[in-house]
Amino acid sequence: RATGRAELTFTGKDLATATGNVNAQLQAAPSAADLAPLTGDVAVTAYRGVFQIQRANLQTTATRLNASGQFSIEEPISNLRVDVASTDASEIQRLLISSGALPEVEEQFRTYGIDLAGKLNFNGTLAGALKDPLVTGHAELGSLIVNGRDLGSLNADIATTATETRVNNGRLIQPNGGGALFALVIPRVGDSNTSIDATLDRMNTGNLIAALPMTRATREQFGNTEGEASGSVKISGIPNKMTGVADLRFGKGRLAGEPLQSLTARATFAGSAVKIESIDAAFDAGHIIGSGTYDTQTKAFDVRFSGDRVQIERVAALASRPGMPKFGGTAKLNATASGIFTDITSYQINFNADSTDVTIDGRPAGALKLAGVTENKQLNITFSTTGLLGEQPQVVTARVDLSNEKLP
Repeated sequence: RATGRAELTFTGKDLATATGNVNAQLQAAPSAADLAPLTGDVAVTAYRGVFQIQRANLQTTATRLNASGQFSIEEPISNLRVDVASTDASEIQRLLISSGALPEVEEQFRTYGIDLAGKLNFNGTLAGALKDPLVTGHAELGSLIVNGRDLGSLNADIATTATETRVNNGRLIQPNGGGALFALVIPRVGDSNTSIDATLDRMNTGNLIAALPMTRATREQFGNTEGEASGSVKISGIPNKMTGVADLRFGKGRLAGEPLQSLTARATFAGSAVKIESIDAAFDAGHIIGSGTYDTQTKAFDVRFSGDRVQIERVAALASRPGMPKFGGTAKLNATASGIFTDITSYQINFNADSTDVTIDGRPAGALKLAGVTENKQLNITFSTTGLLGEQPQVVTARVDLSNEKLP
């Protein structure tokens, strides 16, 4: 909101065809809480939708904008120099994004849970048609918030052509001093040609999960995750013509609430196929190694893993129900699973585990064996133990109906 002197003379049915001029001196006026007080000096002439800026110096409580050059809403002849400095990036988000002025950007911010905070600076140019500009310049942001988590400060160079947007010299800096160096190529035409080249150094693991394009429910499954991740990710041709590799190392922390000593993972990418070459995780509750494949198009997966020194008490806690006995001891296990991730009826699950030191409610249970085999969309499970009631083996069988989404 502003008051002041303005001279306006325009002809044309809209801004895309306007002819005329604006000469205004603005002074801040009291405003409602959702409106930013505005001061500044603007002088603009227009001829058939082409605007020439003689002066554009605007100031709100937190933001200063200077602009010069020419622009057109529809014609690809813009050559606009823009310098923005703000002490409150959320104001920029409200003014330009949440206002509806940039609906496509607003939708992306909503989809990925992005919010801007802290200081914001941009120095660069806008070319082409203003409704779909080619942006070149340098941007700095005090705080990038994704899904409610502060990922840290961000700065990068931006260069847009008719076919792609390149983010170069990207740097994410977190309060702990860790973060990431990265470069992105985001296509404006074509498909499966996005690329990322990133080096992680002690990046907060919880922040990393928050930044991944997963559903809220999936992210919540990784709740109470903390620690630091380092490594590299270099992938081109995203999502269906991928080539590249990812190597990651996680230090001591927690993964989905489970105390973690260390974890290393390596994956390679070919077309739409992701090959998890190795995962090696050392938990307080045991040691697990695994590998597998996943296809981003068909959603087909095939994974296998094995573990030793797995604490039965931790595994049993995942299926805790009122009245369940308390299990103790350690076990070895092997498991495989395959199918179409989105179709439970296609799952083929097989596993076996054994232990020689099981206790149930503190009582020795002798040797334990647990096995599961999928046949005809039925997961048949056998649990047997000796020592709980003398030497007589105790056997329990169960069945899970994989053909029914309710899994009775």
